[in-house]
Amino acid sequence: MLALAGAAGCGSKKDPPPPPVPAQPVELAPDDSACKLVTKEDAAKLLGHPVGDGAIGKKRDPAECVYKSDSPAGSSVSVMVYSDGQEGLRRTLKAELLGKDPVQLPGIGQRAYRTADGTRFGMLAKGKFVFVSALSADSTGPSAASAEGLVGVLANRL
Repeated sequence: MLALAGAAGCGSKKDPPPPPVPAQPVELAPDDSACKLVTKEDAAKLLGHPVGDGAIGKKRDPAECVYKSDSPAGSSVSVMVYSDGQEGLRRTLKAELLGKDPVQLPGIGQRAYRTADGTRFGMLAKGKFVFVSALSADSTGPSAASAEGLVGVLANRL
């Protein structure tokens, strides 16, 4: 059977199909990295309703992006990307996750955490630390499952 497979390929004038192109990481520039890493679609999926375009923050480290929703008013997704991953992890764990029962997410990046309610999560990968905070003005806010799903996507993008 193996000989037939090899013979079928011999003498063929057609070029073999190119190998599939692997998913490329997102190219991150300092000023827009947070908005490229977490897209408008990602933010809408996390909140469970549409959001506006991302507004780039004034800081460069951490790079910031905020997606706001008009329905319900007051809902938003905030993204911060720290170029020094270890420092970002330390600051975020202390300020944002401490006392909120962080859940470690094994197998994602070097370290990944989320709060029990899924409204905040962070991930250390490729020397960067990404922190996402989702605030919903209604009960349809983010779930722990949607937060974990997005963390996995972000790990692949880095």
